[in-house]
Amino acid sequence: MASLVVEWTKGLQDEELAEESASIAAFDEAYYLRELAKELFDPDKFSGVFTSGGSGPPREGRQLIYELSAKHRNCLLLNYAIQKILQAGHEDEVASVGSSLASYFGVFHRLMANRLKEVAQADADRVDSLAAELKETCCQGQHTYVHAQQILTELGQHPRGSRFRRLSQELEAHAAAQRGAIVWQMHAWFAAKSSSEPEVAAEAAVAQLLSAAEARRQGRPEGNAAWRPAPPLGNRGGPAGPNQAMQRLHALYSADTPPPINTIRHPQVFKVLLDGLFMPGAQLASEDHEAHVELLALAAAAVDDRPSGRLDLEDVDVTKVALQQAHAVAQSAAMGVRFGPREQVQAEAAAQCAVAAAGLMRAMARPLGSAQYWREYHGSAAPAFLTLLSLIIPQQPALNPQAVDIIAAALKAMGNAKPDIARTLLELGVAVLAAGQVMRMLSAGKRGSLTEFDNTAAAEQWAKTADPSLVRHFIFCVLAAVSPPFSSQFASPIIRLMQASGVKRSRAGVREGQRVEQLEEFAAACAHVDFRPPLSAKQAAFLHSLQAERLY
Repeated sequence: MASLVVEWTKGLQDEELAEESASIAAFDEAYYLRELAKELFDPDKFSGVFTSGGSGPPREGRQLIYELSAKHRNCLLLNYAIQKILQAGHEDEVASVGSSLASYFGVFHRLMANRLKEVAQADADRVDSLAAELKETCCQGQHTYVHAQQILTELGQHPRGSRFRRLSQELEAHAAAQRGAIVWQMHAWFAAKSSSEPEVAAEAAVAQLLSAAEARRQGRPEGNAAWRPAPPLGNRGGPAGPNQAMQRLHALYSADTPPPINTIRHPQVFKVLLDGLFMPGAQLASEDHEAHVELLALAAAAVDDRPSGRLDLEDVDVTKVALQQAHAVAQSAAMGVRFGPREQVQAEAAAQCAVAAAGLMRAMARPLGSAQYWREYHGSAAPAFLTLLSLIIPQQPALNPQAVDIIAAALKAMGNAKPDIARTLLELGVAVLAAGQVMRMLSAGKRGSLTEFDNTAAAEQWAKTADPSLVRHFIFCVLAAVSPPFSSQFASPIIRLMQASGVKRSRAGVREGQRVEQLEEFAAACAHVDFRPPLSAKQAAFLHSLQAERLY
């Protein structure tokens, strides 16, 4: 239309205006568009163009912008559109789009800052949810990861920054699982700005240790090529064998003035050290064995109040002894040695030390979760590893989540071949459940036998492979350990287990009237439960059958 107006104007020019043709020639399409914009421009309408989506309902318009942003990354116009959507108060909506907007750095930074503010005030469950969201978003690229780690490092230096330190560590582990050893090579980049030379050297040694361990685990020493840093790492971390890195770290912490202990309190450092010392079949040279024990004892037991206070090593020697005892007990259990009085004393002492108990659980996790181990195990009594587990569960409640995983994996690997040992495992599972790991035992959903109860299909799948009598044994042990009121999250999987294993009041038996009472108490308590989702008609009828007055 603007071009047509220009042509008309040229046709109407008089000869007397020939002198002014130069100025008239300037009246081109751009001139008329500028004039039209000056005349009709409304700032209120323009500022709302993106929040309304341009056309259709506001939600549909915003969704279109999100989809275009995911397809056309780093588009300035779309970046501006998302900023306007954020200003309109749709932050949760933008955050729900997920990692596809991470390429828009301004959007990423704003969303991350808001989430970190929420982390500072949220409860534990909400922190876990936010951590999962941040890990997914921050690992989209090297620039987002580095930026997030720099901010978390600064926040973690605050006296109340423990949540941010934990989040930084979880982010590192998540990125390493995706990108490989290169993430750990970057670990030393995020040392505090005020770090001393020994602290920087310790951070670099930790980076080398974790990088070597990750490379060995994944079998790719270079990591993801897209994440490979451009500059050489030099003394800020680089390729090194695990033994070299371990000896270097041990030498630093054997000095008269060791670096800060917090440097080796990274969860992944604990994992590497415990795996190296307790992994079945591991054969360490004497100097490597000593390095593992001393670093673990320092990380677990030293109290470091420097620079304002002092380094207290009072409990370190006791922890070393407990680790040595745990290592000896683990080796005896791996060889199938039945525990005598000496081994029992060592096991009890090791179970009282958290880091030693964690090592024992590392030692038992692989064999107990192996079908071959149970095929070759011919004893009628429970193996020594279960004795160790029974000692650890009441002493170390913080390790109970790992205990759940070990019990579930062992039941799955064992199958129905050893019912007596299975009953021992189930009773240990009930002990863990009674100690607080209710939902992990009943409805974690992805960890094997006991935990695949997050929906009906999972419970039925477990019932197809498990001996129903074992399932019923577990149910009645659980009912004996708990009391009303019950939550929907607890009652629903128990009902599904009862149905899958054929629990009935008649099956409870006349000889054990207590079981009938347990079923009636459970059914009565379920009458007051607000089930979410609601029970099916079959489940409701099943509960009613448990409340019936007559046995049938």
